[in-house]
Amino acid sequence: MISSQKKISKTFFESHDGRKHKDIFLAEQFAEKIKDHLNGNLCVTAGVHIDGITEKQIDALFVMVDELAQAVLNWQNEKIKQARTPQYTTHLKRDREGHLI
Repeated sequence: MISSQKKISKTFFESHDGRKHKDIFLAEQFAEKIKDHLNGNLCVTAGVHIDGITEKQIDALFVMVDELAQAVLNWQNEKIKQARTPQYTTHLKRDREGHLI
């Protein structure tokens, strides 16, 4: 996770035999590619399992992550053109029990 203040935190998940999953390296690469183009926080999760994965397949995963990151940035750039200023509902009031009044 990368906060809007660029503070990075990582969580590793253990596999059934106690080893840490290596998906974090894919998530980190993805986050690094897009973090400077975003406002606010970023949370990336990744999960990959391929029985008997080869070194060539692992290398291909990193290429695919780069392509995915670029696709996300392209999508974001297109959506920014259509974005409107958000309208927040700060005018709503609640009583002491949390019910809208």
